Amino acid sequence: MAPATTHTALARRGIIGGYIRVMDKLSRLSAYLACALFIAGVLVICQMVFIRYLLGMSTSWQTEFTIFSVTAAMLMGSPYVLMTGGHVAITIVPDALGGITRTIMRLIASLFGLGFCAALVYASWVYVFEALHG
Repeated sequence: MAPATTHTALARRGIIGGYIRVMDKLSRLSAYLACALFIAGVLVICQMVFIRYLLGMSTSWQTEFTIFSVTAAMLMGSPYVLMTGGHVAITIVPDALGGITRTIMRLIASLFGLGFCAALVYASWVYVFEALHG
């Protein structure tokens, strides 16, 4: 994985810089875990094909494991993709705007993203609680 980041050297100083460094490290760790989950999903699919078609036995857990591991890999790999700027972005409006307007626009977009993540955590917690106690 490339050590590239979208942050300038000036933005990486002080308390905010410390926060950015921690988030960068967590994003990289999350990317490694996502890679491992994706590889595990591929290996389980290969095992499922071997068991089902070559040995003629039924499979019970492989499909669900693959669905969950690949979905988790996609979600867990997202912070690294965003950190390195590898995502697809349409930047016509932000590029046309300048200075404080662009900063305000990015802040609003970040708050919407944070709100979405909070809603996802809240909605997911119900299922986690049910799985742990049910």
